[in-house]
Amino acid sequence: MESCHAFCYDAVHEAIESVNANKSAKFAPKAASSPVPGQIKNRFPRYSGGKPTSRDGPLRFLSRASRRYTDKNPVVVEPQIAPALSRLQRLLNGAARKLQTKINFALIGGLSLAAWGVVRATQDIDLLADSEPSPISDVKLRTGLKSYFERQRWQVEWRVGDYDDPIPLLLRIELPRAYGRLGADIVWAHKRWQREALAHTTTVKLSGGKIPVLHPEDLILLKLDAGGPRDIADIKELLADPPPELDLARLKQNATRLRLGEALKKCFREIK
Repeated sequence: MESCHAFCYDAVHEAIESVNANKSAKFAPKAASSPVPGQIKNRFPRYSGGKPTSRDGPLRFLSRASRRYTDKNPVVVEPQIAPALSRLQRLLNGAARKLQTKINFALIGGLSLAAWGVVRATQDIDLLADSEPSPISDVKLRTGLKSYFERQRWQVEWRVGDYDDPIPLLLRIELPRAYGRLGADIVWAHKRWQREALAHTTTVKLSGGKIPVLHPEDLILLKLDAGGPRDIADIKELLADPPPELDLARLKQNATRLRLGEALKKCFREIK
């Protein structure tokens, strides 16, 4: 769903070329410029269980090369992602008002990894969402959400999993052509700890807007619970070069509580 090898290659290649160009110019100082869409200046403060915090700049997507050499060579994602995210967020908030129910949501997937310094090309927007009541059990709410998006001329489809499916309910959205070939998957929370994760998200500033993202510990737990090859690879990326905001003690404690401790230990062993 989120693999795009050509995009990754081009992005890293451009980053390395930019670094070489800087070296040739002997790193001559440049005049300050306005922020590039899709770029941030500062990192999150470490999460310690207190009030959620916000970044001081827009979201950036740094390759490993650009992180290693300079902070002035961000890999900018396709320009339609930022406006698509903003529009999707406005529609979710509008649907919540129309249906008179609060909808909590946060970035997961490739975009959330980028917020924590791990770059993976993506052509999808992935969100974790929760509401009371939940459309998992409330068919009326499910119908209302679908109708609301369709009135905005967005193509949507509910995908219902089997009784033992790790994703019991997903809202698949095909964004309008103006945003390119982007799609969005909204996974509905069905476990208590997932709802708790949505209660203490961190806000990312993105091209003048804001959107919540899961803390790295919760993101890792979500991927451990999914357990797919891509999820495990993402976890190893986060653990191999962890952001300072990652609370390892909290991660290990919650992984043990959720019976994911052994899977986490295996990830640690495989990155050493």
